[in-house]
Amino acid sequence: MLYLKYIVFIFILYICITFVSSSILKNNNKSILNMVPEPFTVNSENGIKLACKLWKSNNLNNNMNDIPIVLFIHQYAIMGGQGILMEGMAKHTVTNGFNAITFDLRGAGQSTGSPTYTNQYELTDVKEVINYIIKNFDSNKIFIVGSSGGAPLCGAILDYSPRIAGGVMIGYVWGWWASILFGWAYPSVQQSIKPKIFVVGKLLSVCLNTYI
Repeated sequence: MLYLKYIVFIFILYICITFVSSSILKNNNKSILNMVPEPFTVNSENGIKLACKLWKSNNLNNNMNDIPIVLFIHQYAIMGGQGILMEGMAKHTVTNGFNAITFDLRGAGQSTGSPTYTNQYELTDVKEVINYIIKNFDSNKIFIVGSSGGAPLCGAILDYSPRIAGGVMIGYVWGWWASILFGWAYPSVQQSIKPKIFVVGKLLSVCLNTYI
């Protein structure tokens, strides 16, 4: 039943970040444009500094202990992915009552270091951001949203901490050719029993407490 609650939650989250109605866009457009995140830095391995942003819910009763944090992982840095590309979803997420964090993986945006072709070292970056969240925020649940090249990182990190309640993977890069770079991440997402939502084109797949 616990996982059922989680899957319902992340399904609602999926609706919030991908199917925002035109009326919501119209009513919240001004407030969304005026949103100012709180920047912070997370230290990763070998002195790499990750540029992060906290987007706080506009809920007047916002208590970081009670509201889940949604962590967004951007697209493949080698091809121009960076945290700013996830800010639109983050902003709409906070207007629906959640807190959100966007960040630049190594070598992307404002972060130091260099990106890697397989994204394996970037997994360390994601772990360090999660460690920071666990240490500095008392939120009981962390949900991960990964897009394109960030989706394998999302799937690979699901079982890293019991605080991670589930993940949404947008445009997960499956297939033989993609496996040359990202195949290392496939076993983790296949074996995890955490709730998972895959969004590929017009297809929505939900995996609950089972192997995919």
